[in-house]
Amino acid sequence: MDFLKSYLFLSFLISCVYFIIKSLLNRMNKNKEEYEFVRKSLFKDTLLLFVITYLVLVCKDQLLIVGETKTQVFTNEPSF
Repeated sequence: MDFLKSYLFLSFLISCVYFIIKSLLNRMNKNKEEYEFVRKSLFKDTLLLFVITYLVLVCKDQLLIVGETKTQVFTNEPSF
């Protein structure tokens, strides 16, 4: 189940949801010119969304590193 934590999988999932929703909304469109334009640009937009989402997730992970602190455990005499 490690692939579910992958940024590629998450980016792919977001892009697929965008593609499906945008396709469904485009089918309800009455204007033929706008319908054709959206249909032609849909795959390009989905691919662009995939790349941007992946880059944002990777940059967030690399740039915003949260300091991990070790839990203080009392095992012996106190230090004070």
